[in-house]
Amino acid sequence: MIVVTGATGQLGRLVIAALLKTVPAANIVAAVRSPEKASDLAALGVQVRRADYSDAASLDAALQGAEKILLISSNEIGQRLTQHRAVIDAAKRANVKLLAYELTDHGYEVVTACDGLRALEVAGSERPDVILVPYPGHVDVPFIAPVARARRIPLLFDTFISLYDTIVEDRGLRRPTSAIGRATHAADTVACRLANLVLCDTPAHADYFAAASGVDRNRFRT
Repeated sequence: MIVVTGATGQLGRLVIAALLKTVPAANIVAAVRSPEKASDLAALGVQVRRADYSDAASLDAALQGAEKILLISSNEIGQRLTQHRAVIDAAKRANVKLLAYELTDHGYEVVTACDGLRALEVAGSERPDVILVPYPGHVDVPFIAPVARARRIPLLFDTFISLYDTIVEDRGLRRPTSAIGRATHAADTVACRLANLVLCDTPAHADYFAAASGVDRNRFRT
């Protein structure tokens, strides 16, 4: 049984859609914080289970019987380390390989790198079919992109939200001309320009990033 956490998010839905092409729906578990938001997945025959990264009991229940798991990163800044550790601990209790696991029956191998250095190591030695840099990996993309380009590995960046928009325009924590304002704008722009494909939550986000970075809108996906 394959468990996909954060299954109601953009990446989770893409993964499940891909799995459904080769895996029976009954063998796929959509682990989500709010099961009511996954009614469409349940209608396809996918098992929907409640899984809150901050609730160990819910994680144990969600991973029951799991053989493989895809951990999709939490979007709660400042809580990720604790929450991801909770998922890892639950996966160990369920005898699931978490950080590196294989979908060998379908010809895929997926390696999870927890930081930019590990991603460089994987890209340089194992040559994956694709590299996905999740949010907030804006500063990781410039380091990984040269290796990905040299080895002809597609690089995907899940931008989620703009660092510049969050800090400068939305919260007003820094002025646009401040050092942090310039740095966050540069981080957004460079990451979008270096990635082969940029994943965004909504078309409006894609429009924003395309305009702000000067990158062709066709390179963005929602």
